[in-house]
Amino acid sequence: MREPRPIPGAKVPLFERLFDDGITVRQPRPSTRALDLSALCESVRDDVSKLLNTRTSLRGVYAELAKGTVIDYGIPNLSPLSANDEINRTEFAKSLESIIETYEPRLRNVKVSLQPDKGDPRIVTGVVYANLVFGNIMEPVYFPLTVEDSGKKIEVGK
Repeated sequence: MREPRPIPGAKVPLFERLFDDGITVRQPRPSTRALDLSALCESVRDDVSKLLNTRTSLRGVYAELAKGTVIDYGIPNLSPLSANDEINRTEFAKSLESIIETYEPRLRNVKVSLQPDKGDPRIVTGVVYANLVFGNIMEPVYFPLTVEDSGKKIEVGK
């Protein structure tokens, strides 16, 4: 009897194994067992983008009780975010770090840096720096961020 051999790479997340990227029609994907480093990085970027573009609506005691659970998935409303207020940006960056570390277990040592856009003072730009867990290796990665339209959308670049 043959011994099973290990497959290099990271395990493909469940929903990526089940569905394609189509918006209107969901089709089963061909069987893929592992992601190489590039595909894993893209998968994490997509999941971080989904996380940062989901808003949690819990407030007060409910937010505290649900902290770190699926019920609290997402980030708070960004309407009070001011691109020119350094304290506000720093607090928001710390909040993003905590949320990303909570809901994206493939990233460690997350750091977020935010600053006002030089061309448009209403836009906040920044970078997510982190270590991507790839088997026994931790690979440094970064994702550029753009907070647009008073926080209604956060673009996570490649």
